[in-house]
Amino acid sequence: TYPAAAMAALGMDLVHTNTGSFRVARVWSEGSAAMSGQINQGDTLLCVKGISVNALPMHVVESVMSGPGGSSVTLIFQRQAGGGQQRAVVASLTRSADAQNASRDARAQVSATQHETWISDGLAGG
Repeated sequence: TYPAAAMAALGMDLVHTNTGSFRVARVWSEGSAAMSGQINQGDTLLCVKGISVNALPMHVVESVMSGPGGSSVTLIFQRQAGGGQQRAVVASLTRSADAQNASRDARAQVSATQHETWISDGLAGG
């Protein structure tokens, strides 16, 4: 883990649901997540750096997501779609060291790629 001063922002707030999953509660308008255009409020976080986060404690997920400013992390989300389908979204974000200045820095720092997969009736975390 990294000390608080060295932790970098990805620009989103997560909520730990009663089912053990993590949902995006808020995407900061000036953070790396918003600048990528790939992460939406309501998305469910499935994996961080290839690690399934379902049913993990919040402090463990925060630790896995932490890293120094300028470093990248790959996240996989599940998004509800019409017709009973769900879409998996893979986003690679670059952490901003200063959330207050993310709007200035994110355009240069964010290196986002997106892969979408349509699936039916759920996506197993992993």
